[in-house]
Amino acid sequence: MAGLLKVLLALRHRTLPPNAVGDRPNPHLRLADGPFEVLTEPQAWRPADDSGTPLPLRAGVSAFGFGGANAHVVVEEPPTRHAPEADRPATTRDQDGHLVVLSATDTVRLWEYARLLRDSVARAAVPLADLAYTSRVARDALPVRLAAAAVDHDHLLTLLDAYLAGEDADGLYTGDSAPEAAPSQGVRREAVAWVTGADIDRTPDPARRRVPFPLYPFDHTTEHGPMAEADPDGRLKPHRASTPTTRSPPPYRNCWHGAGFRSPSRPRRPTHAAPTVFW
Repeated sequence: MAGLLKVLLALRHRTLPPNAVGDRPNPHLRLADGPFEVLTEPQAWRPADDSGTPLPLRAGVSAFGFGGANAHVVVEEPPTRHAPEADRPATTRDQDGHLVVLSATDTVRLWEYARLLRDSVARAAVPLADLAYTSRVARDALPVRLAAAAVDHDHLLTLLDAYLAGEDADGLYTGDSAPEAAPSQGVRREAVAWVTGADIDRTPDPARRRVPFPLYPFDHTTEHGPMAEADPDGRLKPHRASTPTTRSPPPYRNCWHGAGFRSPSRPRRPTHAAPTVFW
Protein backbone atom coordinates (compact mmCIF):
# COMPACT_ATOMS: atom_id res chain seq x y z
CA MET A 1 0.00 0.00 0.00
CA ALA A 2 2.87 2.38 0.73
CA GLY A 3 4.24 1.89 -2.78
CA LEU A 4 0.79 2.39 -4.33
CA LEU A 5 0.20 5.61 -2.39
CA LYS A 6 3.63 6.86 -3.40
CA VAL A 7 2.81 6.26 -7.06
CA LEU A 8 -0.55 8.00 -6.75
CA LEU A 9 1.11 11.07 -5.24
CA ALA A 10 3.69 11.06 -8.03
CA LEU A 11 0.85 10.97 -10.58
CA ARG A 12 -0.95 13.81 -8.84
CA HIS A 13 2.12 16.08 -8.76
CA ARG A 14 3.52 14.78 -12.08
CA THR A 15 6.89 14.42 -10.39
CA LEU A 16 9.21 11.43 -10.00
CA PRO A 17 10.49 11.29 -6.41
CA PRO A 18 14.15 10.61 -5.63
CA ASN A 19 15.44 7.28 -4.36
CA ALA A 20 14.49 6.89 -0.71
CA VAL A 21 17.55 4.85 0.35
CA GLY A 22 20.28 7.30 -0.55
CA ASP A 23 22.19 8.71 -3.52
CA ARG A 24 24.66 5.81 -3.91
CA PRO A 25 23.29 3.08 -6.21
CA ASN A 26 24.17 -0.55 -5.72
CA PRO A 27 27.58 -1.08 -7.36
CA HIS A 28 26.34 -4.33 -8.88
CA LEU A 29 23.78 -2.44 -10.97
CA ARG A 30 25.15 -1.69 -14.43
CA LEU A 31 22.96 1.21 -15.46
CA ALA A 32 25.38 3.23 -17.57
CA ASP A 33 24.33 1.75 -20.92
CA GLY A 34 20.65 1.15 -20.15
CA PRO A 35 17.44 3.21 -20.06
CA PHE A 36 17.19 3.12 -16.28
CA GLU A 37 18.66 5.45 -13.69
CA VAL A 38 18.54 5.97 -9.93
CA LEU A 39 17.07 9.39 -9.18
CA THR A 40 18.89 11.47 -6.57
CA GLU A 41 16.52 14.45 -6.78
CA PRO A 42 12.92 15.10 -7.86
CA GLN A 43 12.38 15.12 -11.59
CA ALA A 44 9.47 16.39 -13.67
CA TRP A 45 7.39 13.54 -15.10
CA ARG A 46 6.53 14.48 -18.69
CA PRO A 47 6.64 11.37 -20.93
CA ALA A 48 6.34 11.80 -24.69
CA ASP A 49 6.66 9.62 -27.77
CA ASP A 50 9.23 10.03 -30.56
CA SER A 51 7.16 12.77 -32.19
CA GLY A 52 6.89 14.75 -28.96
CA THR A 53 3.24 13.92 -28.31
CA PRO A 54 2.59 13.69 -24.53
CA LEU A 55 1.87 10.21 -23.22
CA PRO A 56 -0.30 9.30 -20.20
CA LEU A 57 1.58 8.71 -16.99
CA ARG A 58 1.96 5.01 -16.15
CA ALA A 59 3.73 3.23 -13.31
CA GLY A 60 4.10 -0.31 -12.01
CA VAL A 61 3.89 -1.38 -8.38
CA SER A 62 5.18 -4.79 -7.27
CA ALA A 63 4.66 -6.61 -3.98
CA PHE A 64 6.46 -9.80 -2.92
CA GLY A 65 5.50 -12.01 0.03
CA PHE A 66 7.72 -14.23 2.14
CA GLY A 67 5.63 -17.23 1.11
CA GLY A 68 6.43 -16.74 -2.55
CA ALA A 69 3.27 -14.90 -3.56
CA ASN A 70 3.73 -11.78 -5.62
CA ALA A 71 1.51 -9.22 -7.27
CA HIS A 72 2.01 -6.49 -9.84
CA VAL A 73 -0.34 -3.67 -10.75
CA VAL A 74 -0.06 -1.05 -13.49
CA VAL A 75 -1.44 2.39 -12.60
CA GLU A 76 -2.32 4.97 -15.24
CA GLU A 77 -3.46 8.54 -14.78
CA PRO A 78 -7.15 9.27 -15.46
CA PRO A 79 -8.30 10.46 -18.88
CA THR A 80 -7.65 14.02 -19.95
CA ARG A 81 -9.77 16.47 -18.06
CA HIS A 82 -12.60 18.35 -19.67
CA ALA A 83 -12.10 21.77 -21.12
CA PRO A 84 -11.75 24.69 -18.70
CA GLU A 85 -14.95 25.97 -17.19
CA ALA A 86 -14.94 29.11 -19.32
CA ASP A 87 -14.94 26.99 -22.50
CA ARG A 88 -17.78 24.69 -21.48
CA PRO A 89 -21.30 25.24 -22.71
CA ALA A 90 -23.37 27.05 -20.11
CA THR A 91 -26.38 25.26 -18.64
CA THR A 92 -29.49 26.62 -17.00
CA ARG A 93 -28.02 25.73 -13.61
CA ASP A 94 -24.80 27.67 -14.38
CA GLN A 95 -26.68 30.79 -15.47
CA ASP A 96 -28.39 30.98 -12.07
CA GLY A 97 -25.21 30.36 -10.11
CA HIS A 98 -23.75 27.22 -8.59
CA LEU A 99 -25.31 25.39 -5.65
CA VAL A 100 -22.80 24.12 -3.08
CA VAL A 101 -24.39 21.96 -0.38
CA LEU A 102 -23.15 20.62 2.95
CA SER A 103 -24.76 18.43 5.59
CA ALA A 104 -23.78 17.01 8.98
CA THR A 105 -25.20 15.25 12.00
CA ASP A 106 -25.36 18.40 14.15
CA THR A 107 -24.69 22.13 13.98
CA VAL A 108 -21.20 21.83 15.47
CA ARG A 109 -20.09 19.38 12.78
CA LEU A 110 -21.73 21.52 10.09
CA TRP A 111 -19.87 24.62 11.27
CA GLU A 112 -16.57 22.71 11.20
CA TYR A 113 -17.40 21.32 7.75
CA ALA A 114 -18.06 24.84 6.44
CA ARG A 115 -14.74 26.00 7.89
CA LEU A 116 -12.87 23.17 6.13
CA LEU A 117 -14.61 23.97 2.84
CA ARG A 118 -13.80 27.66 3.21
CA ASP A 119 -10.11 26.90 3.76
CA SER A 120 -10.08 24.47 0.83
CA VAL A 121 -11.66 26.97 -1.58
CA ALA A 122 -9.25 29.69 -0.46
CA ARG A 123 -6.23 27.43 -1.10
CA ALA A 124 -7.13 25.85 -4.45
CA ALA A 125 -9.19 27.57 -7.13
CA VAL A 126 -10.93 24.55 -8.65
CA PRO A 127 -13.79 25.23 -11.10
CA LEU A 128 -16.80 26.27 -9.05
CA ALA A 129 -19.18 24.23 -11.22
CA ASP A 130 -17.15 21.08 -10.52
CA LEU A 131 -16.98 21.89 -6.80
CA ALA A 132 -20.75 22.31 -6.65
CA TYR A 133 -21.25 19.09 -8.63
CA THR A 134 -18.98 17.17 -6.25
CA SER A 135 -20.85 18.48 -3.20
CA ARG A 136 -24.11 17.12 -4.61
CA VAL A 137 -23.10 13.71 -5.94
CA ALA A 138 -20.14 12.65 -3.78
CA ARG A 139 -21.51 13.15 -0.27
CA ASP A 140 -24.38 11.56 1.64
CA ALA A 141 -27.27 13.69 2.86
CA LEU A 142 -27.36 14.18 6.64
CA PRO A 143 -30.04 15.91 8.75
CA VAL A 144 -28.43 19.34 9.45
CA ARG A 145 -27.85 21.16 6.17
CA LEU A 146 -26.42 24.25 4.52
CA ALA A 147 -26.69 25.52 0.94
CA ALA A 148 -24.82 28.35 -0.79
CA ALA A 149 -25.91 29.70 -4.18
CA ALA A 150 -22.73 31.39 -5.44
CA VAL A 151 -21.81 32.96 -8.77
CA ASP A 152 -18.02 32.73 -8.33
CA HIS A 153 -15.31 31.78 -5.84
CA ASP A 154 -15.27 35.14 -4.08
CA HIS A 155 -19.04 34.98 -3.61
CA LEU A 156 -18.78 31.49 -2.15
CA LEU A 157 -16.07 32.61 0.28
CA THR A 158 -18.27 35.55 1.33
CA LEU A 159 -21.23 33.24 1.99
CA LEU A 160 -19.14 30.79 4.00
CA ASP A 161 -17.58 33.62 6.01
CA ALA A 162 -21.06 34.91 6.81
CA TYR A 163 -22.19 31.49 8.01
CA LEU A 164 -19.09 31.02 10.17
CA ALA A 165 -19.69 34.44 11.72
CA GLY A 166 -23.34 33.64 12.43
CA GLU A 167 -24.66 36.20 9.94
CA ASP A 168 -27.23 36.07 7.15
CA ALA A 169 -26.36 36.69 3.50
CA ASP A 170 -28.18 36.67 0.19
CA GLY A 171 -27.67 33.22 -1.29
CA LEU A 172 -26.95 31.49 2.04
CA TYR A 173 -29.54 29.00 3.29
CA THR A 174 -29.77 26.90 6.43
CA GLY A 175 -32.61 25.08 8.13
CA ASP A 176 -33.16 28.10 10.39
CA SER A 177 -33.09 30.72 7.64
CA ALA A 178 -35.06 29.09 4.82
CA PRO A 179 -37.70 31.49 3.41
CA GLU A 180 -41.34 30.53 3.74
CA ALA A 181 -41.98 31.12 0.02
CA ALA A 182 -39.45 29.21 -2.07
CA PRO A 183 -38.33 30.63 -5.45
CA SER A 184 -40.20 29.17 -8.40
CA GLN A 185 -37.12 27.77 -10.16
CA GLY A 186 -33.34 27.74 -10.35
CA VAL A 187 -30.64 26.80 -7.87
CA ARG A 188 -32.22 28.88 -5.10
CA ARG A 189 -35.31 26.70 -5.22
CA GLU A 190 -33.05 23.66 -4.92
CA ALA A 191 -31.24 25.35 -2.02
CA VAL A 192 -34.48 25.82 -0.10
CA ALA A 193 -35.52 22.24 -0.83
CA TRP A 194 -32.14 20.96 0.40
CA VAL A 195 -32.13 22.77 3.75
CA THR A 196 -35.75 21.80 4.44
CA GLY A 197 -34.90 18.09 4.18
CA ALA A 198 -35.71 17.23 0.58
CA ASP A 199 -33.31 15.57 -1.82
CA ILE A 200 -31.92 17.38 -4.85
CA ASP A 201 -30.85 16.39 -8.34
CA ARG A 202 -27.90 13.96 -8.17
CA THR A 203 -27.96 12.88 -11.79
CA PRO A 204 -24.42 12.28 -13.16
CA ASP A 205 -23.34 15.07 -15.49
CA PRO A 206 -20.77 14.06 -18.14
CA ALA A 207 -19.82 17.72 -18.57
CA ARG A 208 -18.61 17.88 -14.94
CA ARG A 209 -16.03 16.00 -12.94
CA ARG A 210 -15.43 15.27 -9.29
CA VAL A 211 -12.75 17.39 -7.67
CA PRO A 212 -11.03 17.20 -4.26
CA PHE A 213 -13.55 18.01 -1.54
CA PRO A 214 -13.03 18.22 2.24
CA LEU A 215 -13.65 15.04 4.18
CA TYR A 216 -16.39 14.95 6.80
CA PRO A 217 -15.15 16.32 10.16
CA PHE A 218 -15.92 13.41 12.46
CA ASP A 219 -16.16 14.00 16.20
CA HIS A 220 -13.02 12.45 17.70
CA THR A 221 -13.71 13.48 21.29
CA THR A 222 -14.62 11.01 24.04
CA GLU A 223 -17.89 12.76 24.84
CA HIS A 224 -19.96 9.79 23.70
CA GLY A 225 -17.65 7.08 25.06
CA PRO A 226 -17.94 5.11 28.34
CA MET A 227 -17.47 7.05 31.57
CA ALA A 228 -14.19 6.23 33.32
CA GLU A 229 -14.04 6.08 37.11
CA ALA A 230 -11.42 8.04 39.06
CA ASP A 231 -9.92 7.42 42.48
CA PRO A 232 -9.68 10.16 45.15
CA ASP A 233 -6.33 11.28 43.68
CA GLY A 234 -7.93 11.92 40.28
CA ARG A 235 -6.28 8.98 38.54
CA LEU A 236 -8.37 6.83 36.23
CA LYS A 237 -9.17 3.35 37.47
CA PRO A 238 -8.91 0.30 35.21
CA HIS A 239 -12.25 -0.59 33.71
CA ARG A 240 -13.86 -3.63 35.36
CA ALA A 241 -15.23 -6.14 32.95
CA SER A 242 -17.21 -9.24 33.65
CA THR A 243 -19.17 -11.72 31.65
CA PRO A 244 -22.66 -11.93 33.19
CA THR A 245 -24.38 -15.26 32.91
CA THR A 246 -27.39 -17.01 34.40
CA ARG A 247 -25.62 -20.35 34.65
CA SER A 248 -23.99 -21.46 37.88
CA PRO A 249 -21.09 -21.47 38.38
CA PRO A 250 -19.98 -18.87 35.81
CA PRO A 251 -17.75 -20.47 33.18
CA TYR A 252 -15.30 -17.59 33.06
CA ARG A 253 -15.02 -14.11 34.54
CA ASN A 254 -12.31 -11.45 34.35
CA CYS A 255 -11.47 -9.45 37.48
CA TRP A 256 -8.99 -6.65 37.98
CA HIS A 257 -7.20 -6.34 41.31
CA GLY A 258 -4.44 -4.11 42.54
CA ALA A 259 -1.96 -7.02 42.48
CA GLY A 260 -2.62 -7.83 38.84
CA PHE A 261 -4.87 -9.95 36.68
CA ARG A 262 -6.57 -13.03 38.13
CA SER A 263 -9.25 -15.34 36.85
CA PRO A 264 -11.35 -16.85 39.71
CA SER A 265 -12.07 -19.91 37.59
CA ARG A 266 -8.40 -20.68 37.09
CA PRO A 267 -5.53 -21.27 39.56
CA ARG A 268 -3.56 -18.20 40.53
CA ARG A 269 -0.06 -18.08 39.10
CA PRO A 270 2.92 -16.33 40.68
CA THR A 271 3.36 -13.99 37.70
CA HIS A 272 0.96 -11.11 37.07
CA ALA A 273 0.08 -9.11 34.00
CA ALA A 274 0.45 -5.36 34.08
CA PRO A 275 -2.87 -3.58 34.67
CA THR A 276 -4.34 -1.82 31.67
CA VAL A 277 -7.47 0.05 30.62
CA PHE A 278 -9.74 -1.23 27.87
CA TRP A 279 -13.13 -0.29 26.48
